[in-house]
Amino acid sequence: MRKPKKLVWKFERSKRGNPTTTKEKMEGLAAGLLIGALVVAGSFLIVNGLAKIEVE
Repeated sequence: MRKPKKLVWKFERSKRGNPTTTKEKMEGLAAGLLIGALVVAGSFLIVNGLAKIEVE
């Protein structure tokens, strides 16, 4: 529950007039985490699928 609050807080700060670098960094981190999670999940599913095929 803490992460959304931090994101909102940083977004509000950047809106007030701070440079947008902090917002861009947060967006980049979020995108990187999403891509990383997708890659890990995809590889995990592929490995599980291959293992199941080999077992069968």
